[in-house]
Formats: sequence, C-alpha cells, structure tokens
Amino acid sequence: MAGKTYNRKLAAKLGEVDLRVNGLSYQLDLQQLEARLGKEAEELVLEQALNGLEDLSKLDQDGDYLVWLLQRGLVGKDNTPALGLLVIITPATDELFKGNPIEVRLAQFPEFIRRQGITPLYEGAVPFFQLSKGKIFCLDRNIEFLQHASQVLDKIMEETKNWESNIYKEILLELEDQKDKE
Repeated sequence: MAGKTYNRKLAAKLGEVDLRVNGLSYQLDLQQLEARLGKEAEELVLEQALNGLEDLSKLDQDGDYLVWLLQRGLVGKDNTPALGLLVIITPATDELFKGNPIEVRLAQFPEFIRRQGITPLYEGAVPFFQLSKGKIFCLDRNIEFLQHASQVLDKIMEETKNWESNIYKEILLELEDQKDKE
C-alpha cells in the first residue's frame, strides 16, 4: 500500500444491506505467512487484495464491493488448527466465482488454504475498503460504525434466533467502561 492513497469514507455510512450480505473469504495461514514474510505479512496480503480490487474495478465499472479482514482460528491445510487471516469480499456475486483478480492474487500465496462462503458481520470481520462504481475508498471505522454494525447484527441474531455474542456490542461496552474510568 506504500505510495497509494485512496479517498476516505465513513464505514458508518454503509447501508444495512452492505453489512448483512454474504461474501467469499480467502483464507490464509497467518502464522506461516509471518514465519515467511515477517510482521509485514498482513499488510502484504492486504496490498495484494487491493491490487486485485483495482483490477476488478477495471473489469466491473458498476460493481459495489467491500473488502473485510478477520483473524480467527480455522482448520489449516494439514487439518490442524491454524490462526487464519481471512480476506473477505462481499457480495458473493457470479463475477467473484469466475477466477476474479483478488482470488488469483491471494491464491498465489503458498499459505493460501481455501475459499469459502461467509457472512462477515456475523463472524466479527471489519470492512476496510469499498469499490464503488470504479472507485476505491478506504473505510474509516469509528464508534458510530460499531453502533451501526451492532444494531444490524442484533437484527440478524433476532431473525435467526441465534443468541451468540455480538462482538461489536462487546467492543462498545469495553470502550464505554474505559471512558467511565477516565
């Protein structure tokens, strides 16, 4: 990402549909990445995803996509637990199933494990970039975004009757506790 700058946009301005939509996760073994590339591994993966997003912007001038990031445990290539770095693209459209430029770039990493469908908000992922009508925006995330994401996730959980933890609400509560202590 060195040398590249993108217009900024508030993630809180993303619509509910943008946050609810399913996507594709490109899963890499973060521990193996860091062992090979060092502490810059995550940034290098994100840079490749952005390069793929730029390529996608040339192929799909009217598309509207989000790039999310998430670290979580997953099953690695050898069926053992691994710390995964997931680069998630939403929405999961036909274009994304046809060897899109993002997948092509990420699959070149030896640490690439798999592509899999995912609902990023439900998993606790955070949107970092948006491709909208051929332009890439860096998304600024703030308290307003956490509140918006928390409300959308509450709706999803109510609809599905799944009462697992709402990660965005937990972060908000932690921030409120910190603020109260100050």
